[in-house]
Amino acid sequence: MNLKKESSERLWKMTRNAMFKENMDVGMKTMFHLHNRVYAVKDFDMFIFPIHDSSHQYIISNNMKKPMWDIIDNRVPIAGFNGFKRMYGDLPYRLHECFCEWISMYKLPKESEIVKLSPRVVRMGWQTKENSVDRSIFVMRVMETYMGTLLGWTTGLRTENDNQKSLLNKLRVVYGHKILTWEHNSKREYVMGGATYLNKGKKIAE
Repeated sequence: MNLKKESSERLWKMTRNAMFKENMDVGMKTMFHLHNRVYAVKDFDMFIFPIHDSSHQYIISNNMKKPMWDIIDNRVPIAGFNGFKRMYGDLPYRLHECFCEWISMYKLPKESEIVKLSPRVVRMGWQTKENSVDRSIFVMRVMETYMGTLLGWTTGLRTENDNQKSLLNKLRVVYGHKILTWEHNSKREYVMGGATYLNKGKKIAE
């Protein structure tokens, strides 16, 4: 989405759309491999895009059954159009354009509604004004719990004034453990062996 702009607007869009399609194809093939099953695009109720933009991370979600283009961010949103531009620029619009170009190949039932969507910033009680270091933990918690609707959505997250940091530190440990010990992590055995040595009071040479 942050591809450097070409001299030609048309070439810039074509290149961006081609790169987006390639990334989506890789993601789909990876999922087929992990689940040992081939899916069709129409099988999905939702697509979630973790966004890494400069020094911040957040989520953009597209609900395919009840079309919505939602931005889920741990930061308290800045009001108004100018506030939106300051926080997100035009990245959500570029992503939406690429996504619509991609799904146009599949003739989905809700395509005409999805094309007309504008980004919506979701408001949540646990959004932060001061915390600028736990953005990746918020992203992982959202991806773990969000099912495409705000109705009945419970993250278990606390407000900044309610010992939020303590819970985020616990989640950091949980997610770190899951990533490092995942069966598909090529360094899993090294990590597990290192943990065993450390548990015995021995240090590992770096």
